[in-house]
Amino acid sequence: MVTALIERLFAAARRYEAKSVGIAGGVSANSRLRADLLSRGAAREVPTFVPSLMLSTDNAAMIAAAGLRRLRAGITAPEDLNADPALVL
Repeated sequence: MVTALIERLFAAARRYEAKSVGIAGGVSANSRLRADLLSRGAAREVPTFVPSLMLSTDNAAMIAAAGLRRLRAGITAPEDLNADPALVL
């Protein structure tokens, strides 16, 4: 999977003539992805950016923390609540 992700990233970079590439989010904490991406970037002389592990967080943890705060404040949602990307936290 790591190889496929990196191949697609660099193919897109070539297609759109990107001057650099990078990763973010929870997936950027994957050690093999980090190492392979940096190696490939160096081999192709394309600046490659990988955040520090401390900044490689997953959104699920942030959503869970927001949900816990709301629950502790006594705010709950109806059981038929559906996914809504524009839902105000």
